[in-house]
Amino acid sequence: MAEMIIKNGVVYDPKNGIDGEKNEICIKDGKIVENVGAGAKIVDAEGCVVMAGGVDGHTHCAGKINT
Repeated sequence: MAEMIIKNGVVYDPKNGIDGEKNEICIKDGKIVENVGAGAKIVDAEGCVVMAGGVDGHTHCAGKINT
């Protein structure tokens, strides 16, 4: 898998005490790592929030449900 650096984003990571710091995140083989090689793909996240994904588990049901 390719290496990637997400740069210039505002990072939120409550588990590690990061609360809105402009920073970069290095990714290798789908995992966050300390650093990557010079050939890593650069993603400019200027003006964006970078944080772990979430799952929205709620649903909306309207009308009659056929069983």
